Amino acid sequence: MIEMKFYKEEKLWIADSSYEDYKKLKFVFGTSAVGGPTFWHENGQSTNLPMEMEGELRTVAEQVLEGTPIKVGQMNSAWIREYGPGGFSRCHHHTKKNHGVFTMCIYFDEAEQEHEGDELSPVINRHAPGNLYCVLPRSNQTAICRTFAPAPGRVVIFPATMFHGTVPCRKSRKVLVADFHWYSDKK
Repeated sequence: MIEMKFYKEEKLWIADSSYEDYKKLKFVFGTSAVGGPTFWHENGQSTNLPMEMEGELRTVAEQVLEGTPIKVGQMNSAWIREYGPGGFSRCHHHTKKNHGVFTMCIYFDEAEQEHEGDELSPVINRHAPGNLYCVLPRSNQTAICRTFAPAPGRVVIFPATMFHGTVPCRKSRKVLVADFHWYSDKK
């Protein structure tokens, strides 16, 4: 696990780290691992995962959030998303009523690259294809937008009430997403 970064803006937070054993979760992209219906979402196919995945996904979340005031509760839901070329997620959030839920994204693909002339160069553009973006509004009517480039094993966790989305991809991309209840040990 690489060093975890914890971003906090007023009452919102984002944890960014990696999970070294991410490859053992790749099996969920096979047809035998699905636990529910398949649905399409902005040129991306999503499939619900069985609740039996909770133990493994809880371990990932607890490792990433170790040393923060955020404690992992019960898993709310989990799914995989497979984006095709041009696939994206529009700006959205996962819950309206329950402020005690976080979203965890685990990535399995490299960041996309952008063409500069005839050579490929590493993605440095924050709005690069396939990037996750999270919007952290402030009470002074401004907002901060943090972006995260996909990388194998990268894990990004944030409150499910935070607006987030994905910049349209140029190539296929796979991500595992889970929502967990959470609480803080700080009073």
